[in-house]
Amino acid sequence: MMKKVLCLIVLAILSITVLLTGCTKKNTNNLIITNKSSEIINSLAIQRGNQTDVMGSKLESNQKCYFDMGVQDNYTFVVEFEDANKQIIRSKQITASFNHNRNGAKNINISKDNDKEWSITLEN
Repeated sequence: MMKKVLCLIVLAILSITVLLTGCTKKNTNNLIITNKSSEIINSLAIQRGNQTDVMGSKLESNQKCYFDMGVQDNYTFVVEFEDANKQIIRSKQITASFNHNRNGAKNINISKDNDKEWSITLEN
């Protein structure tokens, strides 16, 4: 009986810890890049200043990558990826403003049109 009570107390403490951690951890990912094509893309990266953040390889169709861009006004950065089929690097320079409001996150879509041309588009 004592063993059951001790197990319940440990479970309760773990549950409360998980809940508190979830409530206090702030998600600051304010840039979302989605592969909207039906093809796999490799080595999705953001180049900003002297820093390059590589967030994924073999990004499937409709898969997303999340970046924390900090708080920036009119910030210029480069989105870059590799066409997995042709092994050609594609990139686009983009300027946007960022805050830490998750509802105000910027969305970038990577897609391929009917003429097989890639595009990198800032949606908002």
